[in-house]
Amino acid sequence: MMLQASVSVLALAAVSLAQGTAHIPVTGVPVSSGSAVPLRQNINDLVKSGPQWDLYVQAMYNMSKLDSHDPYSFFQIAGIHGAPYIEYNKAGGRSGDGWLGYCPHGEDIFLTWHRPYVLLFEQALVSVAKNIANGYPAQYRAKYQAAAASLRAPYWDWAADSTVPACTVPNTLNINVPSGSGIKTVAYTNPLRTYYFPHIAMTGSYGEFSGGGQDHTIRCPSPQENYPNTANANLQARPYKGWIYDVLTNSQNFADFASTSGPGINVEQIHNAIHWDGACGNQFLAPDYSGFDPLFFMHHSNVDRMWAFWEAIMPTSPVFTASYKGQSRFNSKTGATITPNSPLQPFYQANGQFHTSNTVKSIQGMGYSYQGIEYWQKTQAQIKSSVSTIINQLYGPKSSSKRNTRAADLVQTRYFAQISVNVTEIQTRPAEINVYVAGQKAGSLIVMKLPAEGMVNGGFTVDTPMRTLLHGGNRNAVSAFSSDVEVEILTRSGQTIPLESVPSLAIDLESANVTMPSALDQLPKYGARSKHRAQAAQKGQRVRPPPPPPPPAQ
Repeated sequence: MMLQASVSVLALAAVSLAQGTAHIPVTGVPVSSGSAVPLRQNINDLVKSGPQWDLYVQAMYNMSKLDSHDPYSFFQIAGIHGAPYIEYNKAGGRSGDGWLGYCPHGEDIFLTWHRPYVLLFEQALVSVAKNIANGYPAQYRAKYQAAAASLRAPYWDWAADSTVPACTVPNTLNINVPSGSGIKTVAYTNPLRTYYFPHIAMTGSYGEFSGGGQDHTIRCPSPQENYPNTANANLQARPYKGWIYDVLTNSQNFADFASTSGPGINVEQIHNAIHWDGACGNQFLAPDYSGFDPLFFMHHSNVDRMWAFWEAIMPTSPVFTASYKGQSRFNSKTGATITPNSPLQPFYQANGQFHTSNTVKSIQGMGYSYQGIEYWQKTQAQIKSSVSTIINQLYGPKSSSKRNTRAADLVQTRYFAQISVNVTEIQTRPAEINVYVAGQKAGSLIVMKLPAEGMVNGGFTVDTPMRTLLHGGNRNAVSAFSSDVEVEILTRSGQTIPLESVPSLAIDLESANVTMPSALDQLPKYGARSKHRAQAAQKGQRVRPPPPPPPPAQ
């Protein structure tokens, strides 16, 4: 009964599109002027929320069961990202000449495009949840209606807790559903575990659609792997907490922060690693089908949160400003000029015009926010202070919360490895470029299937292995790094790609003088920087001198 109620309301949107009378505007859930704006919650907190959790689970399930032609169905919204390469929201016919999904990768619009995408999903989620709430018995209805009104798309904070959300594991979830004049607890089919593709999609009604070789999304399949254990091991093998802290605090402008197309250690490369780790590859890693894994929107809600944090601490650089030549997408040919005012298809504003990067560069007025960004009651300075505190508390080094530290102890020299590579030279993608320093795995760059061509960039700290190399104080940092760094390039299946077949691969050592924060609401301040090109070797080909003998016993 709840599913039928949801379908009857959402069918109005489908009819509207079918008749060509309107586009679905991506505006966010309406919030009364001057009211507090609901915050997106950590998925692990939403689990404990009672009525909101009940509604979220049911809404996700109902969206997965809506007719696949319904524009608010999970199939239609998830399919915007990649396959089945069909027009959405009367946004115009296909004009791409390569990749035919709507989503851009490795471009400055990576973040700006995904903001209205998650917002569209959120609109659908809340719309379905409101109709479910209306079906609760009278004595519970007001509570559930209020819960639906404040429900927003939850985020998965993979940096603060590098494990997959526990709620994505079991086959069923215990929630409270209507039962006569009351409610009862039932074991409800878990819509966060997997998504089954509609039969008509698998049989060709939407054109070529393989589902990634499966009729449903899979994660870490047995017997070789196990979900969640293998995924958690993958996630915990990377320093996500420190990585995102460096991206947020080391980036000098939006181009550094946002995308693998920029020169910095960026949030997109971390996003790529989550796609590699979180489901052991599979559909979650494939741009054609990643949107269908229920992890996707939790992941991208958190990516959007990181951009919102960046905007709070760097309000003068919220979005890119230059133009560039873009990659192929459903509505855009390879080489099209992209600017901050280029359309972000297929997402319309309320005025009937497409959203652009400039129209989505702030979350204000979009019907959602995040903890620390309560813009309706805080000044910009207060927001910056709040967000800086959250960044330090959740992701910063332990020293970032110390007080009364001597000024001289706050100044450090930090080291970063920066990688760039032409993706066309890595013919089997996705692939992982692992960098080793002092015999330790220092970090990696995931090279995705997309972008289809051009250079991608990334980076990570090498502070710990550099301390090993420089122990004793007698070596030059640049020469020590260059004579030691090794690289291993692996496909997803573990096959090695010889370094000599990727001549564009470049690794630089960047050193920077950094003043660490002396207060919880302050962030590191980067001073003079220098960058030097290193000559990497294939892993295992360096001949390292034996370690120095231990000091004599006293």
